[in-house]
Parts: sequence; structure tokens; C-alpha cells
Amino acid sequence: MRGREIPWTHLVLATGARARPLPGVDYPNVHHLRTLADAVALRAAVLPGSRLVVVGAGFVGAEVASTATGLGARVTMIEAETAPLARVAGAEVGRLLADRWRADGVTLHLGVQIARVEPDRVELADGARIPYDTLLVAIGAEPASELLRGAGGIPTDSCGRTTHDRVYACGDVASFDGRRVEHWTSASGQAAAVASAILGSPKPYADTPYFWSDQFGLRLQMVGTTVGWSHVELDGDLASFRARYVDPGGRPVAVLLGNRPAEVAAARRELASAA
Repeated sequence: MRGREIPWTHLVLATGARARPLPGVDYPNVHHLRTLADAVALRAAVLPGSRLVVVGAGFVGAEVASTATGLGARVTMIEAETAPLARVAGAEVGRLLADRWRADGVTLHLGVQIARVEPDRVELADGARIPYDTLLVAIGAEPASELLRGAGGIPTDSCGRTTHDRVYACGDVASFDGRRVEHWTSASGQAAAVASAILGSPKPYADTPYFWSDQFGLRLQMVGTTVGWSHVELDGDLASFRARYVDPGGRPVAVLLGNRPAEVAAARRELASAA
């Protein structure tokens, strides 16, 4: 409420992030997915036989595409990178996932930019015109960091302390000890570290990042973070695989598992011993 003042002794900023829009694109049938209301509106729009175009082939886009195909929608995905999830998982794994998605009926346009978005179609830079009934923009998120003007997230230490006395940040808005990880497992651990610091018993958060994604019959589980890797060791096929990400010195920095849940514990141990 404007003009209202609330006294505090400690302030925690957990304002999260917002979906990144396509500039200038604001039609009633264009959706983003960040809140429950977003999910309800999108679900109402995705009907059997309808045409769904997803801009962005990251985790959100892939999970929506997977659900939509199961509902009987005709799904097309557009991605500027040459493979899905290329920034996170690398081109080798991305190509494997692309084959899996195509096998489930998804049409992929990869390595191409959008030239124009109209109320009923997307025009690509290569001249393709893709009609749609519903368009989902899934091109990432921006931290809601305006309160501290933190571009790219609010910087904190490993306990969530900012450069302002008794002001903390955690979750998607925080660049927690130099990393911004948009997964609820990390947000939960960061929140616990902030609470401990406020109570005077600091317990720095330093857990190995972990998240999972269910899509197209795959349970993807990532342990670690694919930052600084030089090559990937890929074992398996479309139904089940293991990708091991290694830095230039031969040290593993992350493991991505597809339908191999029994190997998660071993991956955690390997990364912990290599740290």
C-alpha cells in the first residue's frame, strides 16, 4: 500500500523472477508461464487438435510441449540455438533430446531467428510461416531485483547477505555466492542459510546444485552445474542416457541422467570427491 511504512530489523528479498517477454508482442493468445494463473490460462487454451507454438526450447518450453502433445495438441517449437537445451546440456545431448521430441510428434525449427510475430502466425528469418492458435514465449526469466537495482540478480555471499547491513536475498532474485540457480531445491537451501544467518548461527549454503525435469517420457536429473566444462562423455540412447561434463583438467563438474534415477547418488558422490 502506497505511503505505508513497515519497520524491520532484518529484510529478506525473495521477489523471484519474471518471464522474459518478446518485445512488442502482446496478443490475447500469447502466453508466458510463471504463476499459477499463467498455468490455468495456458491449460484452458491448449485443446486437442489446436496448434501450439513454443518459442524457446529450454526446460519450461519442453515440459509444456510434452504435456501439450499428450493432450492432443499439435506442437511446434522454435529455438535460436542449433539444439534444444544447448546452453545447459551441450549440443550432443541437445541433438539426442531433439530426436526424442520429434519421435513424440513435435516439429522443431532450430538455429533460426524470429522475424515477426502476428496474431495468428510466426514468421521466421528463413522465410517459414508457422500458424498458431496459442503461442507460448519461454525464453527465460529476469530476476525481479529492482529494489536493489541488481542487474542480473542481487549479489550475496554464501549466507545470503547483501552489501547492505541486515538486508538478505535468496531464491531466483539472488546471485547467491556468485551463482544464480533457478531451481526450487537451491531456493530452499538458500532460504535456510538466510534464516540461520539472521538467527546468529551462520550456515553457508554450498550444496551441489540439483534439479529434475519430466518431459517426453524422460526423467532428466542434473547434479552439479555445467559451468566451465570442456567436453561431455555421453553414454546411452534416446530411452536412457548418462552425460558426464568434464572441465579442461579432467575434473567432472556435472552429470545429467536420463531415466537413470538409481545413478543420482553415485553422481553426487563423484562430484563431491572431485570438488
